[in-house]
Amino acid sequence: MYATSMRGFKYLRQKAISEIPRALIGQTRNGILKSLQLSKSDVPKVHAHHFAQEYEQAVIALQEILGRADISMYNIVPIIRHLMDVSVVLQ
Repeated sequence: MYATSMRGFKYLRQKAISEIPRALIGQTRNGILKSLQLSKSDVPKVHAHHFAQEYEQAVIALQEILGRADISMYNIVPIIRHLMDVSVVLQ
């Protein structure tokens, strides 16, 4: 997103806050419905260790980018919201 004014920034921020959860819910529902329609033989094996590796890499990257060692997937949303609020105040 790119905004050229504070008003535009606030509009885009509010739009993202309202649209992203709806998009995530919609995609999750679609994924669940598709998975329910597949037979077990159609579904490839899930290699859970890949998810763990990606999770660790993402957390480490976020910790480095944001300069915070306390970041986990359990507290990332409040941290990002706080940083967005602080950036609005600073502008």
